[in-house]
Amino acid sequence: MIKALKQLIRITAMKGVLLLMLAAVSAFAAFEDIGAGARAAGMANAFTAIADDAYAVYYNPAGLAGLKNPEAASSYGKMFMNLSDNSDIGDTNLMFAYPAKFASLGFAVKQFSLDGYYGENQYAFAAAKRFKYFDLGVSLKQMTIEYGSTKYTSNAFDNTKGYADGAGDPVFDSGFSKSGFGVDAGILKNSGDFRFGCALQNIVSPDMGLRESYKLPLRIKTGIALIKPRYKVTGEYDKEDAGGSFRLGTELNVLSFFSLRGGFEFGGDLANISVGASYRMNLFSFDYAFTLPLGGIEETLGNHWLGLSVRFGELPEHSPRAGKTIREAVKTREKKDPRTEKIKQLTLKNMKRLYFYALAAEKRAESENAKRYYQQVIVYNVPGIIVGDAEIKELISKSETAMSNLESDGGAAGQASSLELMKKYFARATEYYKNKDYDKAIKEWKKVLDIDPSHKLSLAKIARAEEESAKEKEQEKQNKMKEHFSKGTVYYIKGEYAKAIKEWQKVLELDPGHELSRQKIILAQEKLK
Repeated sequence: MIKALKQLIRITAMKGVLLLMLAAVSAFAAFEDIGAGARAAGMANAFTAIADDAYAVYYNPAGLAGLKNPEAASSYGKMFMNLSDNSDIGDTNLMFAYPAKFASLGFAVKQFSLDGYYGENQYAFAAAKRFKYFDLGVSLKQMTIEYGSTKYTSNAFDNTKGYADGAGDPVFDSGFSKSGFGVDAGILKNSGDFRFGCALQNIVSPDMGLRESYKLPLRIKTGIALIKPRYKVTGEYDKEDAGGSFRLGTELNVLSFFSLRGGFEFGGDLANISVGASYRMNLFSFDYAFTLPLGGIEETLGNHWLGLSVRFGELPEHSPRAGKTIREAVKTREKKDPRTEKIKQLTLKNMKRLYFYALAAEKRAESENAKRYYQQVIVYNVPGIIVGDAEIKELISKSETAMSNLESDGGAAGQASSLELMKKYFARATEYYKNKDYDKAIKEWKKVLDIDPSHKLSLAKIARAEEESAKEKEQEKQNKMKEHFSKGTVYYIKGEYAKAIKEWQKVLELDPGHELSRQKIILAQEKLK
């Protein structure tokens, strides 16, 4: 009879009749396993062996032990849309998980409601601990069932008279709600890429009957999951009373920020198919799922779930290996790149050749040729990766000094020539500045100062260009740090920890004091053990 009434509840659209039937059979359909959250719903709620987010509080509290950072999540499910009487059936979930030093903690609020006629509330507190060979968790639940007061409860049908006589339904003589406490427990075991999970729900079962005693049945869930960086595949068997159902689910990381999910549930007279997707943006994840019943309920648009989760920053962890990580990053930074050294030697060779040509022309009293060669050294197109090299800067400085001496020796003719050079250098510097090539602009304005050290406009322009150059270089540095940090985060999420470490080390090469990158490296190194 109970099984038949369950099926009737899933089909009927008569709210008042539904309310009386629920109460009359002492809450037999209360707190059914409809799942929690859009992510798990997209995998047909086959989540017992995965349980790797805040929703572990509901599915398997042992999963909290594997979390490395705090997480908050919320979801709303619109159930059985498009029923003929437009019934509004909804399920709301709020979850929070916090991995503390002594244990990982979780808190959950779950509310199921039907148009104010019927409601279920659950408040759960969970704790989990990682042991040497397995993770273990337990959840304490406060559960309340509530019925709305309607014309059906205040003017009940009397079976002996055959009509409603205005008397209240005796089922509700003791009130319209009932509360109790329950206990769930779970265990997870990792073995390579596989994870095995088992969850026991309603181990301590509250009596949720209003008039007659009714204790929620023990629910046993056992599952196995194959977990890879790019995908997860899981299956489980859920047993309750004499019946049970199989659930199969999968999750595919199509892109670093986008995932697809699918699942199927079957058993007895039950069959559902599920699909889902998620979009990740920094700390946030947006999830959607759709479940379509393949039997029992007709003319419905299925269940729709929307979810939002926030995974906060990594918890600080202290380790003596942190100093070693920074030293390694500094050592990597200071290590010479053979390709850079080769470029430097080739550039110096060409510049020295021009410099020696200038010296030879100067000895032959060919001042114009000497100036031309010195000028070629000064304006030589030095590659950006070696522009600050000491030997190159010294060679340019010598050429500028020699050029200045030749200009001074030129007399009045030399002064006229110098004025033309100043105009040429200033115009070239202005053009470089417009193109935001500040280093070259500064170099050209310094040539003006070599001819006339008191040229105020060039001094002002150099100060402005140096300021803009510093801003540009700092921005470029920040962009590179952000790029490497983001890449490291993506690799970490995908489980490619060695690649993640390399990207975060590049951040430290740019800024050895970047504390968050150091902490991330430590976490990734722990994962590689």
